[in-house]
Amino acid sequence: MTIIFGAADSPRSANSALLRTADGNEGSFDPVTIDTLRHNVYVDDLLKSVPMPESAIVLMKNLIKLCA
Repeated sequence: MTIIFGAADSPRSANSALLRTADGNEGSFDPVTIDTLRHNVYVDDLLKSVPMPESAIVLMKNLIKLCA
């Protein structure tokens, strides 16, 4: 999928691609990673709190794999 940034519908297109990525990989990643992609990412920003730095590192690595 190609997204033209700067167009009025670019944020919606980017979010749609992320949701399709989460839906298409639900069985391959843990529920926290899938839920984070669905509910805590807007376009290219992620806002999420986790209890420990180690949890953040694991989540970051899983999100990178998922979005690759």
